[in-house]
Order: sequence, then C-alpha cells, then structure tokens
Amino acid sequence: MPLADETSAVETSPTSSPTPTSFDDFFRREYRAVVGLLISVTSSRVVAEDVAQEAFAAAHLRWRRVQGYDRPDLWVRRVALNRAIGVARKRNAEQRAVERLTRFDGIRALSVEEPADEELWAAVRALPKRQTQLVALVYGDDRSIDDAAGALGLTPSTARTHLQRARATLAAALADRDLSALDGPDPTRGPR
Repeated sequence: MPLADETSAVETSPTSSPTPTSFDDFFRREYRAVVGLLISVTSSRVVAEDVAQEAFAAAHLRWRRVQGYDRPDLWVRRVALNRAIGVARKRNAEQRAVERLTRFDGIRALSVEEPADEELWAAVRALPKRQTQLVALVYGDDRSIDDAAGALGLTPSTARTHLQRARATLAAALADRDLSALDGPDPTRGPR
C-alpha cells in the first residue's frame, strides 16, 4: 500500500525544473543528486543507493501521474527522504543492539561506512525527522527553502522554523566545532 507522502503532488515555486519527457531521462538527470542527498541522511553510499533505487522504482510505477506533477524531482526526493529516515533509524537501532551484544560476547562490532564529516551528519541525523530532512535538502542537496518545503509538503515559513530550530540544536551540540558546512547566508532569514 503506498504511503500518503508517496502519492501526493509536490507544490513548488515558479522556478520549477523542466518536466522530463521520459522516465529514463528523469532517472539519468536526477539519480546521482538523490544518492548524494541520501548519503548525508543514511551515512552509507550503499544504503543511499538502495533507498534511491526504491524511490525511483516508486516513481516508475506511478510515472503517468508523477510526470504530471509540477516537480517530479522534488516528489522523488520526498519519497527517498521518508524512506531513508526509516532506514537510518532502523540501522541505528541495529547498531546499538550489536554494540550491546559486543559487551556481553566479546564480538567485534561491524564497521559502518561513514561520510566525510560524520560528526556533523550524525548530529543532523539525531534531529527530529523534518529537521533532518530539511537540513539534508537545503545544505546537503543545495535546494532553496521553497523547493525543500515543497518536497516535504510544508509551507516555506514552516520550513524556515524547522531549519532555525535545527541550526540552534546543531550549534549547541557542536559548539566546539567549525560548522562551515552550514555557513553562508542563513536560508531561514527569507527566500533564497
């Protein structure tokens, strides 16, 4: 049964990307960017690729409807992010279980593939779901607030609020760190 988030159209700003003429064109144009976005949320290229493939498979199954949306690219990102959050949480729970077992059995913990700035993205993944998704879209995928809000079915002002909270939480959690990945103009202060 499809999730509600997977079947709803994505409302967007007038700066929409061109609507693809075929699913193959759409896939070739968007796949790498979606995988890059998901790596920041899942911390694993392999998991990111799996989730991206699932999201594109969902788009392919519904292509007649999805290609008619204003922004199919944002629809597939929304589906991918929703699935990635679930996978990341499940994976973190599994990792904690393995760590608990290693204390009792002396089993070596499995290593996990990690992105370049794991401390920052681990803190991002610890944020509430919407904040994680927005940070990944705005800072990881370089989307505007309007696009990120549209991808997640939020108003731009709600997205700005979530991003302000995320930035405050990250600043407190990583107070001794250089947060250059989140530097630049503050997207929460108005349209980009």
